[in-house]
Amino acid sequence: MTSGQNGSTAGVDAFTRMWTDFATRMMSAGMSFSPDSPPPEIARNMRGAMFQAMSRYAEEFMQSPQFLEAMKQSMDMGVQFRKMVNDFLGRVQFELQGVTRGDVDALVTRLKHMETRILDRLDDLAARLERLDEQLGPPAGTAPRQAMTEPGQAARPARSKDAPAGAQVKRGAR
Repeated sequence: MTSGQNGSTAGVDAFTRMWTDFATRMMSAGMSFSPDSPPPEIARNMRGAMFQAMSRYAEEFMQSPQFLEAMKQSMDMGVQFRKMVNDFLGRVQFELQGVTRGDVDALVTRLKHMETRILDRLDDLAARLERLDEQLGPPAGTAPRQAMTEPGQAARPARSKDAPAGAQVKRGAR
């Protein structure tokens, strides 16, 4: 016999043993009554014995390696099925020339990267212009130049190189 057949035989034997013991307990609960006790109490005793035996064997069965392995296989198959369905739907969407979530995510990532690079370059250019202004000084006969801002607004704070592109405060946004 192979090990798979031994494992299935052991599971069947355990299941048979559980139901045999359950039936024995039910029979003993039904036979342990006194003639002076009313029938409803006998029924309660049988019901209590049945529930106790079923709950004990259900817990024992659910903690058995066979049950845990079956649950693991079931969960693995569910995850694998979901992946297969997602792949299939992605292929269908691609064949229909539709846009997938992965395409949109990749596009958003690229746009954020481009935005970061452009803003970094603009910050570098602004710093270079300010250094040139400081080196050259104000033109003769003009007042010193102020930071360029819209009327009634303070100068924009410099963005650090480590800050994400969305961290900068936009002008006029409230």
